[in-house]
Amino acid sequence: MADNARILVVDDEPVIRTALVTVLEKENFQCASAASGEEAVEAFDADPFDVVITDIRMSGMSGVDLMRHVKSRSAETIVVLMTAHASLETAIEAVREGASDYLNKPVRFEYLLLKVRNLLRLRELEWENRVLRIERPGVSYFEEIIGESDAIAEVKQAIRRIAATPGNLLIEGESGTGKELVARAVHSASPDRRGAFVAVNCSSFPETLIENDAGDWTLDTFPFEQQPSVDKTQIMALAGLDFLQRGENIIFWGKTGVGKSGLSVGILRQAIISGFRGRYYNVQDLLDDLYASLADRSTPKLLKTLCRYDLLLLDELGYLTLNTEQMNAFFKLMKERYEAGKSTIITTNLEFEDWYNLLEPRDMVDAFLDRLYHRCEVIRITGKSLRTGMPE
Repeated sequence: MADNARILVVDDEPVIRTALVTVLEKENFQCASAASGEEAVEAFDADPFDVVITDIRMSGMSGVDLMRHVKSRSAETIVVLMTAHASLETAIEAVREGASDYLNKPVRFEYLLLKVRNLLRLRELEWENRVLRIERPGVSYFEEIIGESDAIAEVKQAIRRIAATPGNLLIEGESGTGKELVARAVHSASPDRRGAFVAVNCSSFPETLIENDAGDWTLDTFPFEQQPSVDKTQIMALAGLDFLQRGENIIFWGKTGVGKSGLSVGILRQAIISGFRGRYYNVQDLLDDLYASLADRSTPKLLKTLCRYDLLLLDELGYLTLNTEQMNAFFKLMKERYEAGKSTIITTNLEFEDWYNLLEPRDMVDAFLDRLYHRCEVIRITGKSLRTGMPE
């Protein structure tokens, strides 16, 4: 998504570097900067960017060499070179090698923004065209389903029959047997083939979600009629994901089984499908990972990784097994995500005053809650358990 593009600005002149980052951040781009090509390589290899804007002539690694490194790691990353008149020929040659475009110095900010947005939109169009080439009417995936046996013939016949029928479809089979290929064949033969086929890696969602109250629900199938305390309009508005742009948090409060995990996972799924970086964590698992990172001194790296996610879902903040080191690392994570303007969803069965019995010291709990409240929407679910039908 263009409005959430991550941009790395590389220039050995601090004034230029700071000015470009300021202009881009005012347009809601997520920016980082590097003072050299070597520093940029380290930042890019740690977490690739959507756009790299770099000066050509710098001490050490040149902008052209940086471009080659970036393209070798991520061919779809947009690279824009900044050049003075003396290096214009070098910039043109770099474009032939794979750079997306170049800007003349001194850079005109309005032209920079226009070029970045146009390049991002062009990349989106290229992606859409790939989808259309794959999903265009008349293209059949039957040719990719190899085999002439009776079993394969039955599969093809079932695909033709199912493709004409509206409804959901479950395809089962061992890994590598062609489940996605069959799904694509069904899609390409269905009345919905003009729409994109979106493959989602469900393994990115933990198995524990099957065991809790998330069930098989999506926001479209959640039984709102059984939970009148939940405002469906409010939930669907949150699924529009505007809160991510504002760096707001969401707290789902309710007893076990009322559907808080199902709703929060539904929003997380929507964010991931929409192109945002999202991560699910059971709170106890997160605290255990933080504790393990203390032993091998990898806590800063783990916190940096977790702060890159646009949306972090922390499920089941309840009475947990904690120690001081875990709590300190947890508070540091939440502080850094707040300062980075990242959104967090927390599900809990604890009233806020009970958090003081779980977490300590009190002043750090106060700071943690103040940051949550500053940009937060609290959704209280007070209905019956969706598992048992009994009040919780």
